[in-house]
Amino acid sequence: MKKGIFMALLLTIILYNLYLVNDGSQIMSGKGCHG
Repeated sequence: MKKGIFMALLLTIILYNLYLVNDGSQIMSGKGCHG
């Protein structure tokens, strides 16, 4: 049971980090294209 919760937390953190990285790169490329 604890292992499942830990894995879910880990997956959430990884997905959140990936989302942040993608969001950041999109903003950077957007500035490059428009600015």
